[in-house]
Amino acid sequence: MVEILLFVPFIVGSFIFVHRNIALIAVAILIANSIYLTATFESSFYLELPFVFDYLFIAIDFGLLGYFVYQGIKHKHNIVLSLASVQIILFSVLLYVMPHSDTPDLYVDKLAIFMYLLVNVVGGIIVVYALEYIKAEETTEFNRNLFVTILVFFLGVMNFLVTSDNIEWFFLFFELTTLSSYLLIRFRMDDISIENAKRALWMNLIGGLSLLVGILLLIYTKNSIYFTHLDSTLSLLPFGFVAIAALVKGAQIPFHSWLLGAMTAPTPVSAILHSATMVKIAPYLILKISYVIAGTMLSSVLMLFCGFVFLFGALLSLNQQNFKLILAYSTISMLGLMILTAASGEPILILATLWLIFFHGISKALLFIEAGILEKVYHLKFIEDMDRLFDKAPITIFIISIGFMSIILPPFGAFIGKWLSIEGMKHIVPLTFVIFGSIILTVLYFKVLGKLLKKDAKIDNFFGEKLPFIYHLTTISYVVMLFISAIFISNITVELLKPITENLIHREFYLVLDGMSMDFGISYLPMWIVSVSLIFGASIPLLATLVRFKGDRVKEYSCAEKLDITFSSYYYDYFEKNMKYLQYGGIFFFVAVIVAGAI
Repeated sequence: MVEILLFVPFIVGSFIFVHRNIALIAVAILIANSIYLTATFESSFYLELPFVFDYLFIAIDFGLLGYFVYQGIKHKHNIVLSLASVQIILFSVLLYVMPHSDTPDLYVDKLAIFMYLLVNVVGGIIVVYALEYIKAEETTEFNRNLFVTILVFFLGVMNFLVTSDNIEWFFLFFELTTLSSYLLIRFRMDDISIENAKRALWMNLIGGLSLLVGILLLIYTKNSIYFTHLDSTLSLLPFGFVAIAALVKGAQIPFHSWLLGAMTAPTPVSAILHSATMVKIAPYLILKISYVIAGTMLSSVLMLFCGFVFLFGALLSLNQQNFKLILAYSTISMLGLMILTAASGEPILILATLWLIFFHGISKALLFIEAGILEKVYHLKFIEDMDRLFDKAPITIFIISIGFMSIILPPFGAFIGKWLSIEGMKHIVPLTFVIFGSIILTVLYFKVLGKLLKKDAKIDNFFGEKLPFIYHLTTISYVVMLFISAIFISNITVELLKPITENLIHREFYLVLDGMSMDFGISYLPMWIVSVSLIFGASIPLLATLVRFKGDRVKEYSCAEKLDITFSSYYYDYFEKNMKYLQYGGIFFFVAVIVAGAI
C-alpha cells in the first residue's frame, strides 16, 4: 500500500497531459490508501526498493542540480548559479565518502503515516479544486494540464520525502520540492511571477546547501546518514545545519519573502504550499531530530528564534490588506510556533506540534481556496474592496468565518495546539512570545471578519450565491474534516497522536482517555468543554450571518448622517517600516543556531 502512495502520483500523473481530469483517479487512490494505512497500521517497518533506484536517484539528483545551474545561467542569476554549482561539488563529495550500509533507505513509521494523511487528503482536495480553478487561467490547454500534473507530482515527492530514512535520499526530495515550487510560482510567466520564482529558488537552494553540509558532517561524526541511526550522543553541529535547512523551508525571517512572493502564483499553489507540502517540511524535519537536540542549547536557540518569528509574523500580518498576504504572514507566524514546539522535545509540546501541523493544514487549505473563489469569481484580492461582499457572496463569507473560527476557538486543533504549547512550555521567554503571538493572531482574524461580515439589511436569499460544483465539494470536504476532527479530538489525540509522540521521544508519557475527555497529568480537558466550545464556535459564524439591521447604521451625535466603515491598518505599520531590523534579528538567530550546534 505504501508503494502505491509513492508511485501512483508519477504513473497516473503522467497521463494528465492527455486529460487533466485523470488527476481525480490519482487523488482518489491516494486518499483511500492514506486512510486505509492510518486505520490498519500496527508497527514501523523498513521498505526496500530495487538496487537500481540508487543509481536512478543519483542521476535525478545530478540532473536536478544541473537544471538549477542552467536556470542560473539563463536568467543571469549569479546566486542561483553559485549555490547550485556548490551543491554539485558537495553532492559529488558526498557520494565519494558515503559509507556502505545494509539498512533499507525507506522507513514507514507512525509519523510518516500521519504525514500521508496531511499530504494526500488535504493536498489531494486542493488538486481537485485546481481542476476547476485552472479553467479560468488565460493560458494554453497544455499549460493547464501541466499545472495539474506538477501538483500531483508534488504529492508524490512529499510521500517519498516523509518515507526516506536515508538522508541523502531525503535531500533529493527536499530539492525536488524546491523545483516544484519554482515551476508553480512562475506558472503565469509574467515578470513578477518569474522574479518571485527566482527568489524562492535561490533561498531554498540555501536550505538545500545547508542540508548537504549537515549530511557530510553526520558522515564525519557518525559515519551514517540514516534518521533511525541518530542518537543523543552525537555532535550537534550537523543538526545546526539541518535546522537551518528546516528554517529556510519554513520561510522563517529573514527568508520569509520567498513564501510571500509565492502569493503571485495561482491560488492552488498558495494553498498546497501552505497547507500540505512545502512549508510543513520544516516542523517535520525538526520533529525527526527533536530527540537528539532536546534540552540542548541548540533547542533553546531554536525555541527563542521561532517564538520571535511567531510574535513578529503575527504583528506584520496586522498591516496587510491583501487577503492572501494576510494568510501568508499568519502561516509564517504559525510555522514559527510549530518549529518552536517541535524543537523542545517535550511530549506535550510534540503533541501540540502534531495538532498544529494537521489542523493548520486543513484550516489554511480551506481559507486559501476561498481566497481563490474571491479572486476568480468576484475579482477581489484586497480586504478594503470587500465592503458588503456578504450581500452577494454569503456562503463564501460564511465558510471563511468557519475557517477563521477553526484557528481561533476551541475545540479545534489549532487552538488546542496553542493551549498545549502554553501548558507545556517551561521557558519564560518563548512562553511570552506564544501568549502574545496568539492574542495578536486572534485580533487579526476578528478584525478581518469584522470587515467581511458587514452586510445590508435587505439580503434575503442566503443560498442565492452560485458557485461551480467542485468549489462546493472541496469546501464542504474541509469543513466536514474540521468538525469531525473537533468532535473526536480526544480519541484522535490518544489513539493516533500519542503513539506518534512516544515514538519520537523514545519513551511513554501520561495521557489517558477518560470517556471522551483527556487527562494530560498537568492538565485535564473535559468533554463538556469540548462540546460547548464546538457549539459556540459553530454558532458565531451562523449568528453573524443571520443578524439583520433595520435601516442604516449611524453613530450618535452624527445628526443622522450615514458614516461608512472603512478598513484601516496604518497604525500597525511600524514593524513593516522597520523590516530591515527584523531581518537583522533573523540573520543573528540563524548564525546563533550554527554557533549553538558547534558549542
